[in-house]
Amino acid sequence: DLKDEKMSPNFGAVAQQLGERVRKGRPHTEDVLTAIGRLANVGDRLASRARELDGDRDLTVTGRANALASTVTKGLVKDFAQASERPRKALSHLNAQKAGMSLPPMEKGDVVEMMRRMEIRAHVASLLLDKRVAAMLDPDMRVAVFDAPASLSGIPAEHFNQAKTAFIREIHGEKFAEIEGALEDYAAASAVATMVKNELAGASGLSRGAFDTLVHGFEQETDK
Repeated sequence: DLKDEKMSPNFGAVAQQLGERVRKGRPHTEDVLTAIGRLANVGDRLASRARELDGDRDLTVTGRANALASTVTKGLVKDFAQASERPRKALSHLNAQKAGMSLPPMEKGDVVEMMRRMEIRAHVASLLLDKRVAAMLDPDMRVAVFDAPASLSGIPAEHFNQAKTAFIREIHGEKFAEIEGALEDYAAASAVATMVKNELAGASGLSRGAFDTLVHGFEQETDK
């Protein structure tokens, strides 16, 4: 069989399950749920076409595989690019917004403050590890610590990144929390997109590299 129905995802069930995790009543809720539904529809159409071809005994196994590949490359890939456009753009925009949230800016040309922060980082780097980690919680030190790469304070990157994110979340409050929530919601649509894309790739008859190139071309066309 072209597609083993037992092995293929039930995209309707997946869409329902992930849709239930999306926060309700948010400005983006309907956008996310619509994207999940459209993506699941592409996956369901692939499975339906595979079942249809499996029942056509006038075709050889190779003929059925070629017919399914044609359905993918000449139709479903474009539909997938269009269905994944909104979550793709939203995730890019939200991640850019999140990355743009930073520490309170230092006044331009404030050499005294710049030197003060350098001295704090040098001091922190001279401490024992537990004291270095504690410095990230010290209100008098943490801005200086987070204002430069972790290596300058001698703090392990994992601890540094977690603490810095928590500090930025504290500074920006509700806005930062809303962006993180929206990212989680759109991630549900992205998860469906990944599943559908993998199914399309497997049925396309192309190498993964060639398939990804094909998808990227349609995404660029869609995103214009």
